[in-house]
Amino acid sequence: MAGFRHHILPRFLLKGFASRIQDDGVFTFLYRKHKTPFETNIINIGAEKYFYGKKDEISADDVITAIENEYTYMVEELRDKGDQVEVSDKRIGEFVVHLFLRAKLLRNFFKNSTEYMTNAITEYFSDPENVKKYFKKHPNLIEEKIKKECKNRSIPRQQRVMLMKKYKQMLPDLIENQGQGIEDICKYLSGYAIKEFPKIVKNTHNKSLSEMSTSGINVNRFNHLRWFVYKPAKQLILGDVGCLYEMDGKKRFGVIYDEAEQIKNIFLPLSSHCMLVGVSSSESQFNFDVVNEAIARCSQEYFVCSSYSDEFLRFHAIIGEDSAILSNDELEQIVYELMRS
Repeated sequence: MAGFRHHILPRFLLKGFASRIQDDGVFTFLYRKHKTPFETNIINIGAEKYFYGKKDEISADDVITAIENEYTYMVEELRDKGDQVEVSDKRIGEFVVHLFLRAKLLRNFFKNSTEYMTNAITEYFSDPENVKKYFKKHPNLIEEKIKKECKNRSIPRQQRVMLMKKYKQMLPDLIENQGQGIEDICKYLSGYAIKEFPKIVKNTHNKSLSEMSTSGINVNRFNHLRWFVYKPAKQLILGDVGCLYEMDGKKRFGVIYDEAEQIKNIFLPLSSHCMLVGVSSSESQFNFDVVNEAIARCSQEYFVCSSYSDEFLRFHAIIGEDSAILSNDELEQIVYELMRS
């Protein structure tokens, strides 16, 4: 991956969905949300300039490149297995987690959810009535500062008591009179936070990735799974996150597992006719039409496959319908609970 074009999905995984290979070029069909599908070289897919950082800043590029080398041969070996062959390689669980940790989905989630909550909190505190409620519930926020300042200035106790009494009486009017100023400060801080947060998220994400090693990836949540290679006749697609989780909960499929729910199965497409499946039960037959549809719904921006067809156009129309880690309703509930507390 070394260079300035960083691939969020590794090219050795994209290679399994080739529509054709011409000289050194590997091509596949890219189905991007709201765009007409087209065939393109895999070097153009999921590549962003310095996504994992530059040399002179926090960078995870070298670490990811080194880790990729460990997984390339493992994936090639898995593709060569027969149908419904059980495999046991501790690197499988590590690779599944690795794909999620490096994903753009994770970075987008922190950026978008923080923007959403920052805007909601700013709107809340722009209303003087809400500011009054807040300081009424948390009077010590200002009282402690007044007491400290009085102590520093050696103000007698009797005067301090009178000052605190006067402060409590005047606080509602002070907030009312400074309403516009409070609103302006909230908007300024909100704008600053939203402007700076993408950089903060990128640096934090890359710092975590740069400290990552295969031995440090926790795969305990997968201990109950047995891994099998499937070779379905049905042509498979690869979403922009890589793996698909099937959960034993109200939301059946997702691209992130819920700690509170049991993982039933994990699906990782390795090529157009090869699927790695982590299985939690004795179930041996899967409907890969359903899996393909779920991959499309859970993809954020695109999926790839080795051909152009009406069936894949149907999947193209539903890209991103179920890609959010948290829905707006769930974010709204978080903000509500935060404001209530």
